[in-house]
Amino acid sequence: MIKPCLAYVFIFFYIILVFPNMNFLARKQRLLTELLLIPSTSVSTVSPIYQTLGNSKTFKEKSQNIKESGDYLIRKNFSIDDTDVIMQDSLVCKPSNFGYTLENGEYVFPKYKYPSCDEINSYPVPKIAFNFKDNTLTIECKSSNSWYVLEPTRTQNRLYQFSEIRPYLTSQEFTKPIKLTTEEFVFASCDNLHFTSALYLPRFNSTTYTRTSEKMNQLKQKHQPLIVMILTVDSFSRRHFFRKLPKTIDYLNKLPKNFTAFDFKLHNIFGSSSVENMVPIFSDIPYQEVDIPREYDVHKNDSMWKHFREKGFVTLFGLEDCDYYFPNALGRKLEVDHIIRNFYCVAKEYSNLDTEVTSKITQRCVGQHMSHWYTLNYTHEFSKIYSGLNQWIYLHINTAHEATGQHASTLDDDLFSFLKQYLNEFSQKHEIALFLQADHGMRYGNWFQDIEGYQENKLPAFFLIASSSLLDRIPESYDKLITNTLRLTTKKDLRPTINYLADFPYTVPSSVSKTKFINLFTQISSLNRTCEEIDISPFDCSCLVVEELPDFEKDEELLDLVYTIIQEALYKMNTAVHTPYIGDFNLCQKLTFRKIINVYGLMLNNKVEELQIKFNINENTHAIFEVFAFVGTHKRSMVLKVGSRQSPVLNYVYRGFKCKVKIFGIKRKDRYAGICENAARARNVKAEYCICNFEALE
Repeated sequence: MIKPCLAYVFIFFYIILVFPNMNFLARKQRLLTELLLIPSTSVSTVSPIYQTLGNSKTFKEKSQNIKESGDYLIRKNFSIDDTDVIMQDSLVCKPSNFGYTLENGEYVFPKYKYPSCDEINSYPVPKIAFNFKDNTLTIECKSSNSWYVLEPTRTQNRLYQFSEIRPYLTSQEFTKPIKLTTEEFVFASCDNLHFTSALYLPRFNSTTYTRTSEKMNQLKQKHQPLIVMILTVDSFSRRHFFRKLPKTIDYLNKLPKNFTAFDFKLHNIFGSSSVENMVPIFSDIPYQEVDIPREYDVHKNDSMWKHFREKGFVTLFGLEDCDYYFPNALGRKLEVDHIIRNFYCVAKEYSNLDTEVTSKITQRCVGQHMSHWYTLNYTHEFSKIYSGLNQWIYLHINTAHEATGQHASTLDDDLFSFLKQYLNEFSQKHEIALFLQADHGMRYGNWFQDIEGYQENKLPAFFLIASSSLLDRIPESYDKLITNTLRLTTKKDLRPTINYLADFPYTVPSSVSKTKFINLFTQISSLNRTCEEIDISPFDCSCLVVEELPDFEKDEELLDLVYTIIQEALYKMNTAVHTPYIGDFNLCQKLTFRKIINVYGLMLNNKVEELQIKFNINENTHAIFEVFAFVGTHKRSMVLKVGSRQSPVLNYVYRGFKCKVKIFGIKRKDRYAGICENAARARNVKAEYCICNFEALE
């Protein structure tokens, strides 16, 4: 009977002494524990940067980039090249590279400062004012009449396409204050040709407010209202985020003390497109894109927005586009309280806005602001009119969704200002969890020609910014999140992670996801986690490892294929540096094949393989190149689609089958810095491929 008595005594003391101090214990877990689970043992360790605190010498050697924030140790600054810590860890999934180096990134995407939109505009700008109290619109031009285009009310709150909205668009002359009904946006002009001003604001909905408030009371809210925001910046790899958004990165490194940020360095895409990456976050129902959008919410009962709405959240879904991707996958009529979308369809007509990846190289101004500004401003006003309520917000920003990789920088000032103002203002009355992430990395420029660009496509940016008070209530959340920033994660992990927060204004819910995808707050991504294990296609996996084929010379068909790929690579290289249409082409010698060094292979699926071939050339025996190629019979495979002149597809017969061969990257492996590199870069010639004709340097 002694043991049961001791058990009762233990429980008694736990209730008396420990339970009342749970908040204290939660705060103390912000002290960085150096223990993370290693599957091979029952003991734990951290990534090598976090060593046992008792060994002060080792810790000092490893902690140069760590600072103390309150009682919480965290990496001092996020930086573009701090992924080296992952390479030291014993991960199964470990990328061979994370994208362009600092130097190569600046060369491929040189710094460029875009002018502000008001500097570009040379036409008169009308003043616009909404008065939602008396429901009127006023417009004023200084020296002329004015014209306006109002939001078509019959298309409100639906994801229509441009061709469907266009028939309802008409410009009208302004003569007196316009009586409104439910319109939220207007475009205005002083000449009926150049619509140089626009206004887009959310309307307060008393029914929405009352419904949400009553639900919060019914569920017995115990904590501050919670704002959960998923801010998706399209086509930003992690490295491109650092490259093009320096002010935003600087702000993330200097957040107010009541927030903590986490930079996920090995966050892998779940699919190749925006829809393939985002819809699995919204719903567990397999999505299906159709040619004719469905007139209902396809994922209604399983959607994330419905989950949060039923938990007492007012909801906003925003898209900075007017294309067919999301409407075809989600349906037109999402069951959310506010939708940002049709404004951009009208901007396509009256501001020549184009957010397609193939769009012309034009700065995307709508009136006096960048097009993304209107989504951010609408969101700020949305959170203001529903202040005091729980809020779920999804935003999809398309600034970087274009062909050059340069336009991404136009987001920096506006995103920095938005984050700073939003977090400062709304953290007074709310807790905030902000998932600042990209759907995928770059899909422009050399993304399918350089292996670094191809790799950046697979590793999108993902930063989690959360109120420290929220994290304090989740046991061991800091440790779990820090660890997961250095482990393989993917988009589908965001679904259990975000859904977990829906109960947080009321209680601390059950913490463990029952699927293969993890809750990043409460679970740790295993060191042994692989792409295959979490349903990531081999084409989309950033950390597949190719195997050497040591006996390739004994296989005549394989050897012929290898020679063919090398000749195609040399043709591409010589085209880049030794053809008349390249300026001063006499600088570089024509490259000729000398010797195969290594051949590596990887079967991506039963129809497509990847080959990596390392070889050198006659013109400089120290120069070593590595060519990456896809070979396969899959006619619909994205990686074997016919590309541009720089990335053609070769028809080939291999082992009796009609195949396609596509080179998607050529990389210089030796150190080639020096006079020749400098001369090539000065002449806008691809330095990696240039073996200088030194007579041309004189």
